[in-house]
Amino acid sequence: MGCASSSPSKYEDKGGAGGGGADNRHASSSKAKSDKGGGKKSGSGQPDFGLATTHEVIKLLGRGGEGETWLVKDKETGEEVAAKLIKRPIPKAALAVIKREIKIQSDLGQGHLNLVSADEVILSKTHLGLVMEYVPGGHAHV
Repeated sequence: MGCASSSPSKYEDKGGAGGGGADNRHASSSKAKSDKGGGKKSGSGQPDFGLATTHEVIKLLGRGGEGETWLVKDKETGEEVAAKLIKRPIPKAALAVIKREIKIQSDLGQGHLNLVSADEVILSKTHLGLVMEYVPGGHAHV
């Protein structure tokens, strides 16, 4: 499981909040700028996902079966990181998958050259977020 899973979600509500398949439109497209993630808009026009006090949302990186991945800037360190955001409430069927992904990335990602490292898990009123190192350059399809 990468930061923006490419398979459609079997956990997703048909109402469609949070990604449905690999729709990796760049944030410059009008559809990507819409508030599909369900977060409030910040002063920059981007949704803030309840993270406005800690992170500045920059742009949408991709959508996957579990949620959306956004480029955000940590306000404390100034570092750009990727935040995989999953809208709450999280369906019970998806919890085991998400827990496994967090565990794998935290256990194996640190210091591994071929894996993105997970730095922290954050929880807002509206979203669960997995904050990871940002690796520019798009998807690493094999």
